[in-house]
Amino acid sequence: DAGRVRAVVAELAARRLGVTVDPAAPLVGQGLDSLAAVELQAAVAGATGVELSLEELLAGASVDDLTLDAPAAPAARPASAAPWERLPLSTNQQAMVFLEQQHPGTSALHISLAVRLLTEVRHDALHRAFQQLVDRHPVLRTALRWADGEPYQSVLPALDVDFTVEDARPLDDAALTARLERAADGTPFALDEGRVLRALLLRRDGGDLLSLTLHHVAADMWSMALLTDELARLYAAETGQGPALPAPPEAAYLQLADRQRELLASPRGERLREYWTTELQGCDPVLELPADRPRPPVQSHRGDSVTFTLDADVTRRLRRRAEAEDTTLFVTLLSVFQLLVHRYTGEKDFLVGVPGSGRHDADLHRVIGYFVNPLLIRSRVGEEATFEEHVRETKRTVVGALAHQEMPFPELVRQLKLHRDASRSPGYQVMFSLTNPHLLGQEGLGALQTGRGGLRARIGDLDVESVGLNRPVSQVDLGMTLSETGEGLEGVAGFSTDLFDRTTVERLVGHFVRLAAEVAADPATPLRLLPHASEAEQREIAGWNETATAYPKDSTLTALFAEHVRATPDAPALVYGGTRRTYRELDRSSNALAARLRELGVGPETLVGLHVDRDPAVVVAMLAVVKAGGAYLPLDPSHPARRLRQILAEARPAVVLTPSGERLTELADGVPVVAVEPYLGPEVAADPAHDAAVDGGAGPGSLLYVMYTSGSSGRPKGICITHRNVIRLVRNTNFIDIAPGDRMAQISNAAWDAATLEIWGALLNGAVLHGFDLATVLNPPVLGEALRAGAIDTVVFATPLFTEVAAHDPTVFENARELVVGGDTMDPKRAREVVELGGPLLINDFGPTESTSIAATFAVREVPEGTWRVPIGRPIANTRVYVLDAWLRPVPVGVPGQLFIGGDGLGRGYLGRPELTAGAFLPDPFSGEPGARMYATGDQVRWLPGGMLDFLGRIDFQVKIRGYRIELGDIDSAVLSHPGVRESLTVVDDSAGHKRLVGYYAGTPDPRELTAYLADWLPRYMIPPVLLPLPELPKNPNRKIDRAALPRPPAAASGTPAGDGQRLTALEREVVALLADVLGVPDVAVDDNFFDVGGHSLLAIRLTTRLRERHGVQLDLNAFFDEPTARGVARRLTELREAGAVAEPEAVPGPVALPRARYARGTAA
Repeated sequence: DAGRVRAVVAELAARRLGVTVDPAAPLVGQGLDSLAAVELQAAVAGATGVELSLEELLAGASVDDLTLDAPAAPAARPASAAPWERLPLSTNQQAMVFLEQQHPGTSALHISLAVRLLTEVRHDALHRAFQQLVDRHPVLRTALRWADGEPYQSVLPALDVDFTVEDARPLDDAALTARLERAADGTPFALDEGRVLRALLLRRDGGDLLSLTLHHVAADMWSMALLTDELARLYAAETGQGPALPAPPEAAYLQLADRQRELLASPRGERLREYWTTELQGCDPVLELPADRPRPPVQSHRGDSVTFTLDADVTRRLRRRAEAEDTTLFVTLLSVFQLLVHRYTGEKDFLVGVPGSGRHDADLHRVIGYFVNPLLIRSRVGEEATFEEHVRETKRTVVGALAHQEMPFPELVRQLKLHRDASRSPGYQVMFSLTNPHLLGQEGLGALQTGRGGLRARIGDLDVESVGLNRPVSQVDLGMTLSETGEGLEGVAGFSTDLFDRTTVERLVGHFVRLAAEVAADPATPLRLLPHASEAEQREIAGWNETATAYPKDSTLTALFAEHVRATPDAPALVYGGTRRTYRELDRSSNALAARLRELGVGPETLVGLHVDRDPAVVVAMLAVVKAGGAYLPLDPSHPARRLRQILAEARPAVVLTPSGERLTELADGVPVVAVEPYLGPEVAADPAHDAAVDGGAGPGSLLYVMYTSGSSGRPKGICITHRNVIRLVRNTNFIDIAPGDRMAQISNAAWDAATLEIWGALLNGAVLHGFDLATVLNPPVLGEALRAGAIDTVVFATPLFTEVAAHDPTVFENARELVVGGDTMDPKRAREVVELGGPLLINDFGPTESTSIAATFAVREVPEGTWRVPIGRPIANTRVYVLDAWLRPVPVGVPGQLFIGGDGLGRGYLGRPELTAGAFLPDPFSGEPGARMYATGDQVRWLPGGMLDFLGRIDFQVKIRGYRIELGDIDSAVLSHPGVRESLTVVDDSAGHKRLVGYYAGTPDPRELTAYLADWLPRYMIPPVLLPLPELPKNPNRKIDRAALPRPPAAASGTPAGDGQRLTALEREVVALLADVLGVPDVAVDDNFFDVGGHSLLAIRLTTRLRERHGVQLDLNAFFDEPTARGVARRLTELREAGAVAEPEAVPGPVALPRARYARGTAA
């Protein structure tokens, strides 16, 4: 009856949990977790014939609450396998074999344990104990082989165990560690010989060391616990210290494949498919953590790990939170991890992989084998919620996943077509797990997985101590495992070294530990109110913003220019073609024009249009407007009339200055126009009558200019800049040193804010301004030679123009002192060429017009090979920069956020656009100055260690294509790394009816060559299918790339026919037919993605095997992942045959993957 069953449940739960069970209290509050729940379910089914609901157990049911009306499923009939019989692989093994073929010999598929034995052992007895393990468990002597492109397994009748004893007493600590690492990772397993286990005993004074390594295809960590327990008992029996072991379980791992097939064909299998389809609907299976390096084309599984601890107090608080929510410690810890991932990525809906036991049948609980089955936990994180609320949501998701955990993960990947590419694991890229000492009562065993040394554990009657061992492998981008050790938790974070530096992950685990402490202490506070960066991190960042320096902030441009006129009246001030003026002469010319402007009513806050470009008139006009007290409004004559009419209609200048006074009837009829040329002549410059200063009454906070930039709505917006803003840029600053007599180039359009630094940087520091006409600026080779001939000290470049000049001849800069480059991403290749000249200081600058040209700079002193991005550096003097999240909290080092700028360079806002100003210029909560504001740039950056800013791109330029988040700048960096490419711009195009990447570039490689080159740098999904070579990327008058002028891309990919309607080659037709045959479908299109039309990993292996048999070449699996279409396969086969890459049939037992460099270049393998 129900009472008897409940009594049995309580007794078994008490035995399992090691506590006296209160039948009225939730079992999860008494220590029940997911593994214990599975074990309890199986134990109750075996004892009573009743199947408990996992969902109920983990949702917080007590013994008294449990539903007891579900009969347990009948036990599966054990089956034995004859020696050498060919048996199918389980889905778990199939996935593992595919990984082994994709990455031959990788140690990422090894699981290992290294311990110091604290009691002396007899090595002969230990050898016999290991041999008995192999004899007792068929999976430890099962060979994996191939026939007709299909893997199968066969049990060997006998196999001598791989057990080695070595004298390690002569080894020092470093050599001993190296030997242990070699034992775990150095030698591939001979799977076709049944070799899946090896043991090494190192004799050592103070305790022998035991290293045990297994291939994942035959075991998991549950199996490791079973093995070590059984090993200890077998050893005890061999030494007469314990009884003989009973026979091994009747059930065998070899049955799992049949059970999985039966499950998937059953109504339960259909319900599992329905659940997971619904649960994962709309959630992208691709997650990008902010990495230190771009993702390589092929996941290498190279890794490292960082260990950490959660102290007893935090652990107790998290346990209490779990108890309060009737859930498990695992759920609360997972909730912390989800919050951490959200804060690092900004994603609110993503997937975390967690390991499921995969041992759903009771008779499999003591069977050794690879059962573990990853579960996808959909993680929804909203920081409006409290941690309490977030834990409840996580609990709901975890309980649902565990209740449907029988679905084999490889089948889920296939059914839901989760993204499959060679650069990442399918389904999830971050993993989280919690281990505990449930299994077999082995105290502290879970802690041995952390890699930390000195942790005590007990295996049977053997006392052991962990040996610190850092395995250089990682199966995912980031995996975190916590283990219960006493009152606290030991943790290890494994990570891909392809992506992350160790210091980055050390910071990340530090953030996890701090976040766990914060939410444990304050679970009822909305998450958005909890700090993102710690107090120490915020203090460090605040130190990077200590940029205040003394500068003439209370002066004006008029007064500062006058100082140089008085000090060095006869020093040269302006050289522009045939025009040469001293400071006195330039003062007189501008005074004369300023007096005329005053007559026309120009004064403080009065706008005066400048319809002129790259002409000495620009300089005289600017000075005159400033002296009259007004503010100049640059109007680029090359801009479309419609844009200029918009600007004039909004700004409504009182006067417009033009070189010759031509009327602007089609732009703004009725606006007074004044010619500048009459004031440029030598007679005006020589007339002492114009020595009288003109003072229009402008002050430090008066409007100096309004500069229009493009708005997101298509309507230009005018940024209002003051005298103080510009003085902060050019006087007593820390990024550039302009001294009297220096030669400074003026090459920028007056309507681009680089002209601010050029003109005022020269004239307010006593330097000579050298102007260059438009024809010279538009011809990079001519410009370079002109700069060299003019012995120019300082040049301010738009990045594309710098790239063009440097690409033509970097030596034109060898005599320059400073090159200030900004406005776009700097090409590391060109930067290296210039830096290696040893002459000029190359400065990579960043700054929107709203912060007066420049906010941060980086002095580029070296560019190491492999540099992906050049930093934008630190804030310049009297400037503050903040990297904030969506809640305006400072983010820690390494975490992306939006860049905000404060300080004295910040303009007033947008002319006549109060609502736009209010949205972009926000109160600065980090400044102690009353009324201080900060500007939201819309740019994504992150702090680098040491206080440099890394520019990641415009927030609105981030795109997702087929679920992949792509930084377009990363693609451009890869393209520019090609030695023959000068310029690159990647855009997202939807003209073909779907989103696709289109890459425009200027350089020598053709699209096919460039595509092959990019295959070494980028995952396939980041390589633009359309690459368009151009003689030069189109530029606007400021020499910045003009996106609107880019040509429309063709409908088809680079170098391919337009579609299936085009005639196929004979080889393409053959491959199309072969793909259809392998897939078991009537037909496929030549450009159908293999994995989108029913393909999966084993079918991919079958396909490559068939191609090998037909054509005598080995198509690499990773290359197939890059282009899994019939057209791509045909192209690759042609390349292999032309390269003479003939496969040797006896060389490999099954399909293999080759090192990336061996196939991306089309060379023989």
